[in-house]
Amino acid sequence: MKRLVHKWTFAKRMKAFFLASIVLVSLLVLLLTTWISANNLRVNTEKLVQNQLELLATSYNGSLEQYKNTCRAILMNDSVQDFLEGDSDRVVQVENQQSAREMLTQIYNSNDNINFIALLKEDSGEYLYRGSGVSYADFEDSWEKDWQESQPGSGAMRLSYSNNYFKGSQYTVSVYYPAYSNQIVGKSYGILCINFQNIFLESLSVKKQISDTEYSELMLVDTEGNVISGQEMEEEQEISGIAAYLDGTNGSFQKDGKLVSYYKIGSWNYYLLSVTPLNKLYHTSMRTIWVVSLLLILVIFGLSAIAGRQFSRIYAPLDDIVREMARVSEGKMDVRINAEPLGKDFEPMADGFNTMMDKLEASMEEIRVKQEQLSQTRLNALQSQIQPHFLYNTLDCIHWQAVADGNREISTLVKALASYYRICLSKGKNIIPLSEELQHIEYYVLIQNMRYDNRLHLDINVDEKYRQVLLPKLTLQPLVENAVEHGIERREGVNGNIFIWVEECGNGDIVLRVANSGNGMTEARVAQMNEYLAANAADFGYGVRNVNKRIQLLFGQEYGLHYEVNAWQGVTAAITLPAEKDSGLSDGDSDAGKEAGSFGGVNV
Repeated sequence: MKRLVHKWTFAKRMKAFFLASIVLVSLLVLLLTTWISANNLRVNTEKLVQNQLELLATSYNGSLEQYKNTCRAILMNDSVQDFLEGDSDRVVQVENQQSAREMLTQIYNSNDNINFIALLKEDSGEYLYRGSGVSYADFEDSWEKDWQESQPGSGAMRLSYSNNYFKGSQYTVSVYYPAYSNQIVGKSYGILCINFQNIFLESLSVKKQISDTEYSELMLVDTEGNVISGQEMEEEQEISGIAAYLDGTNGSFQKDGKLVSYYKIGSWNYYLLSVTPLNKLYHTSMRTIWVVSLLLILVIFGLSAIAGRQFSRIYAPLDDIVREMARVSEGKMDVRINAEPLGKDFEPMADGFNTMMDKLEASMEEIRVKQEQLSQTRLNALQSQIQPHFLYNTLDCIHWQAVADGNREISTLVKALASYYRICLSKGKNIIPLSEELQHIEYYVLIQNMRYDNRLHLDINVDEKYRQVLLPKLTLQPLVENAVEHGIERREGVNGNIFIWVEECGNGDIVLRVANSGNGMTEARVAQMNEYLAANAADFGYGVRNVNKRIQLLFGQEYGLHYEVNAWQGVTAAITLPAEKDSGLSDGDSDAGKEAGSFGGVNV
């Protein structure tokens, strides 16, 4: 992926970055909107459900209080108490039984929602029954099981909502209340059972619609979380473990993907629960989110298309510049960019490109001219290699003609001249040992003595260990030539001396000195000469400047030439050189000395 992005153009990268930014921001907005919408919906639903549960709990609390009051009214009746206490007199016992039955009948007839009333005596198993047929209600076979399955209500009262009676054909509410004695505290004679037809509890098993699109299940549970409202077993298991969440009068919590709200029924050990699946609760919000998502996608595509066109328009000048650069890479050096239509952002780039191309074209033209000059120089060098052979052959003929004529001076001069030129050429070498340079000076002085009638004396005092030090060819000749000019030529009839020697510096470098005896020169004049030399002044001697520049180019700025006043009233040229005998600058073993020897040795 990184390699693929690396190949993209800048405009394409900006488009991708812009698109990614829009998508990221849209996702964040969508997530935030979803969370806010879902949270508000949950909070509003909790409030609505709590209000409904409060109304239902208040209503059902009234029903339960009515059940309890009915039970107490029956058990407080004297006829019922007499029946429960019993009597040894059979006649009295029958009368008490008849009075109690009439009491139960009166209660049964006054309450339409009572299915039956049964009063059971523990000691004899005898019971009074009033209401639906005993066999139809299946009382005798079912009451004990139903009583055991009942849940604690308030005080001693227990409550059951089941289909144990009426052969399982319907769910009814059964209230069980201990038949305590009015005379003896804590004395229980039996159990009072009243079976009610409760429309409220029957409705709890039906899913209630809270709003237009959201459904919840209402149920009655005890404080242990046991379902009383007649839900199927699998539905009971779905809300198992809720007892830990039932705290206080009312509240809400989320469990197993459901929103559970509860409300306590008065002082009873019962809670009304509303269980709402969150997926149905958020159903409307999800549809809204899908609509918003679709709109965001359309907006993203629209903005991407607009951004793509804008970026293409903005970076079109840059593409033009890149395209022109590609033409340059193909070798078209006359390419120039019209900066005017590019705008202020890209005008400097176009101007810079045009300036660069102008300079590049000028540089290439300069290189072309230099290459032509170099080619011509190489051609001249090849041609010059032919010319010395003719010169040497001519000098050789003159030499032997002078020998034949017995003219020793001409013979010596010709041999010295031939040797001088051979060392000057040095087979094209530019770096030679000091020994060859000194030999070259000897031939040069020999020739000059022919001119000045042996008025020039050369004194070379160089130890053998320094004679292999390397230096540029023709380093000493311009200095000796200056010494001859200023020390001999301008002093008619006066002999002159030239001294050459080497001194070693403390850092291992050496100083090659060339001194002459002359007319005398002030230190101020010598200092001025050194300033001209350091500045490479054009009006200072070309040969001397050339010597100094070549040494510095080869060995560094710390080396080179400077002048000093000497004890012979002349000037000393001091050349500082590195002491290495082979610094890698040598371009081969020099044969100049050997070639010069073809005419024989020369003494100075």
